[in-house]
Amino acid sequence: YNYNANVNVVSNVDGLSGNGYLGNVEFWPYNYNAGNSKGIPGASSSVFDWGDSPEIGIGAFGSMQVHVNQGGNYQGTIFAFNRFNEGHSADLGIGNAPSSTFKDWSIAGNAGSYSVRTLKVFVK
Repeated sequence: YNYNANVNVVSNVDGLSGNGYLGNVEFWPYNYNAGNSKGIPGASSSVFDWGDSPEIGIGAFGSMQVHVNQGGNYQGTIFAFNRFNEGHSADLGIGNAPSSTFKDWSIAGNAGSYSVRTLKVFVK
């Protein structure tokens, strides 16, 4: 986990843009579960969202997710790229997923449905 203050988001997805958010990054090569072990604000311990817990050394599902959880009008996933280590169709999403159980796009298997996949990340 990595907490980040003063996160600014610019997106063409309605409602996603904003400035001054508090956010977090979930980035690991392992499996993970829904347990909110770090107490991320607004995250659930029973839903895959912006407060998941890595299962260090177990499996190879993989997660690269950026979230915001305080300081603005939006709470949740900014983008997610999951399941990139197992040879399956990866999960890819912008904003919260429509699933009530997998808000961070886990197990969506939908990366192949995007005709264009361009991600630009600027870090200051």
